[in-house]
Amino acid sequence: MTTIDATSTSVDGNSVTDIETGGENFTPESTLDRWIAESSGFQVAPAQESAFAAELREAGLVTTLGLLAPVDFGAAVQFVRRIAVVSLGVAADAADLVEAVAYVDKFGTSDQIAQVEQATAAGRPVGVAIRTADPAGLGQDDVVAASRVRSKWKSHLIVVPVDAPGGARSTALVSIVDGAVPVAGTVVEKESLLVGSRVRSGVELVLWSAALLGGVEQVVNAAAVVAREHGKPWSGRTYERVIDDPYVIVRFGRLRAEFHAVDRLLRDTVAGSDADHVAAAELLYSAASQLVTLVYTELPELVGAGAENSDELWAAATTLRRAALRKSVAWVESIAGQSLLKADADTGSVQPTPVVAESGIPVLRSHEEAVAVARALADRLAVDAVARDHDRRHGFAELQDLARTGLLGLTVPTEFGGSGASIATVIEVVRIIATADGSIAQILQPHFGALDVIDLTGTPDQKRYFFAEALGGARFGNATGELGTKAAGDIRTRLIHSPDGGFKVDGNKAYATGSYSADWVPVSVRDPAGNRASAVVSRTAEGVEIVDDWSGFGQRTTASGSARFTGVRIFEHHVIATWRAGEGSHLMGATANLVHGAVNVGIAAGALAATKNYVLTKARPSKDLPIESVVEDPHVVRRYGLLAARLAVAESGLARAADLVDAAGVDQTPASISAATIAAAETEALGSEIGLEIASELFALSGASSSRSELGLDRFWRDIRTHSLHDHMIWKYHQSGDALLSGAYYFGNRRTLY
Repeated sequence: MTTIDATSTSVDGNSVTDIETGGENFTPESTLDRWIAESSGFQVAPAQESAFAAELREAGLVTTLGLLAPVDFGAAVQFVRRIAVVSLGVAADAADLVEAVAYVDKFGTSDQIAQVEQATAAGRPVGVAIRTADPAGLGQDDVVAASRVRSKWKSHLIVVPVDAPGGARSTALVSIVDGAVPVAGTVVEKESLLVGSRVRSGVELVLWSAALLGGVEQVVNAAAVVAREHGKPWSGRTYERVIDDPYVIVRFGRLRAEFHAVDRLLRDTVAGSDADHVAAAELLYSAASQLVTLVYTELPELVGAGAENSDELWAAATTLRRAALRKSVAWVESIAGQSLLKADADTGSVQPTPVVAESGIPVLRSHEEAVAVARALADRLAVDAVARDHDRRHGFAELQDLARTGLLGLTVPTEFGGSGASIATVIEVVRIIATADGSIAQILQPHFGALDVIDLTGTPDQKRYFFAEALGGARFGNATGELGTKAAGDIRTRLIHSPDGGFKVDGNKAYATGSYSADWVPVSVRDPAGNRASAVVSRTAEGVEIVDDWSGFGQRTTASGSARFTGVRIFEHHVIATWRAGEGSHLMGATANLVHGAVNVGIAAGALAATKNYVLTKARPSKDLPIESVVEDPHVVRRYGLLAARLAVAESGLARAADLVDAAGVDQTPASISAATIAAAETEALGSEIGLEIASELFALSGASSSRSELGLDRFWRDIRTHSLHDHMIWKYHQSGDALLSGAYYFGNRRTLY
C-alpha cells in the first residue's frame, strides 16, 4: 500500500465556493464574455482575481471543463486560453483541472474515471500535484509524498505523479475528504495507480501554451490601446502620435504575425493528433515561450515614452514573463530535439489514384490526391536538385514531369473541367515542392497567378480556351517587370493596333520567371486607352526572345532572365483586360503573397530536413567532447528542437492565411478580404525570417564539413535569401501593425480607412 503526504494548498475559502450552482442564464461562457468585455485590457488585480474565479465557479466552470476535457479536449484548451486573457492565475487552475481529467480519462480504470466524472459533475475540482517530493518514489516501504497541489481551488481528487520500482512512471489518484488536505499516513491501494508520464507532460504543455497565448493576446491588445490613446512619440521624431511611427508600426506587426501563427499552431497541435502527442506539444510550448520573450523584450518601445498606464502594462508583461518560467523552455526544446532526430518510419499509407482526363493528364479532384502527387514529384525533384543548382541547369525534364502530374490545372474552376482546388491545397502543393526545389516551386507562382487573372477578368471564351490549355499540361510564365522605371511595377510596354487586325507589342521585360520553358507568356502592357492589360503570347511566336541571363546567387534555375518582344503579333482574344479587376479590392495579391510564402516555408522545411539527415549520417562530434555521436550533444539537440518549433510556427501561419483567403473567396466583404490580405503578408514575411534562420543555423548544427560545395547545403540559404527579396518584407509587417493600430484595411498594397 502507498502512503501519500500532501502539503496544504493555498485556498481562499471565503471567496471560492466549494459546490457550483450554474444556471441556464448564468454560464461560464457568458461570465467570461462579460469579464473580457468589462476588463480594462490588463490582467485583473489580485483582489479581482478571486471574484473572477468565484463567478466562474458559480457559473459551472468545473463541471463544464470536467465534461469537455475527455470529450472535446480542443474546446477545453480554447476555454483555458480565453480565461488567460483576464487572469493567468485562474487559467492555471483551469488548466490543472483539464490536465487531471484528461489524464485519468486516458489511463484510469473505469472506477477512477467514474470518480472524476462524479466529482466534476458536482462542481468539485480535480487537482494536480507538482511532483513527487520523495525522490525514492515507490520504494520498499511503498511511501511517496506529493510536494504540493498547484490549484488554489479546493481539490477533492488529486493526481500525483510517482516513480514506481524499476524506473517506471506512474500516477496515484488520491481522494480528499470534504476538501481537506490529506495528512501523512493516508492509505491508497496500489490499484489506484495509473500508468504513463510523458502523456501527461504533453497535455500540460498544450494547456500551459494556451494560457500563455491568452496572456500574450491581452498584453499586445492592451499595448495597442495604450499606444493609440496615450502613446507619445520619442523625442526628435516628427510624428504627432506614436502610432504613426513606422518603427513602432512594424514592431506591432511583427508581434501580431508571430501571435497569429503560434495561435494557429495551438489549434493544429490539438486537432492534428491526440492530446498526448508530446513532440508536437513540445514544439508548441517552445513557440509560445519564445513569443512571450519577444513581447516582453519589445514592449518598452511599443507605447512610447511617458505613456499613461505604462506601469500597468509593464506589470502585465512581467506577470506573463514569469508565467513562462513554469517550465524550462531549453529543456523542453532539448527533449523535442532528441525525439525528432531519429530516422523516420515508413507509414506505408495507400495513396489515392487520380482520375485521368482525355489528354492523359489526371484531374486532381481532392486535396489528398494533389498532396500525394506533389510528394511523389518532390521525391523526383530531390534526386538531382543539388546538381541542377550547381550547374545552373534549367529543369526542362523536371518541368515536363510537372506538366504530366495534373498539378498545373489545380485552380481551374470545376465549370471548366478543373478541380477548383482550394487555396489551402495549392499552397500545400507549392510548399511540398519547395522542400525539394525552391526554383521549380517559384515557377508555379506566375502560372497560378496567370490563371487567377484570367479567372477574375477574362471573358468566358478566354477562360474556356486558356483553362483547357492548363488542363492539358500547358504552363504559363510571366513578362511583367521592367527595368529603368521610376518604381517597381510601372509599365511602359504598350499594345499598338496592327493594320491587319489585332495588336503588336514591342518591349523589354526582366525577371521573366519560368518563361524560358513555358508554353504561354502573359506580357503586362498598357492597351491603346492606357489601361493595364495582359497580352498572352505563345513562347514560340515570331519576335519572342526569352533569354536565360539570370545571374542571381540563389534560385538559380528559375530562368528569371530577360524577355524581348519585337513586333510580336497579339490576337485580340488573347488580351486580358486586367484593369477590370479594379485597384486591388480582390484576393489576387493575397494569393500571390501566399504562394511566395509557401516557397519560403518549403525551403525552410527542406533545410531542416537536410540538417537532420546530415546530423544523423555525417556529422561528427568534437574530439574534445566525451560523446559518441552529435545527437548526444545537448546544444545540438536543443537548437534543433528550437528550429523545429520555428518551422512549425511558419507552417501554421501559412495554413491560417490560406484558410482566411479561402474563406474570403466565399464571403467577399471588405473586412474578410483585408484580413486575408494582411494574413498573407504576415506569413510571407514570417516564413522568410524563419527560413533564413533555419538555413543559416544548418551549418552551426552540422559542423565545418557541411560547408563543402559538393553537398549543396548552401543552396537553401541562397535560395531563401534570394526569394525573400521578391517583396519588401518589412512592409508586410507594416501592414499588419497599421491595421491593428489605425484600423486600416488593405487590398493588395492599397490602404483604406473606413
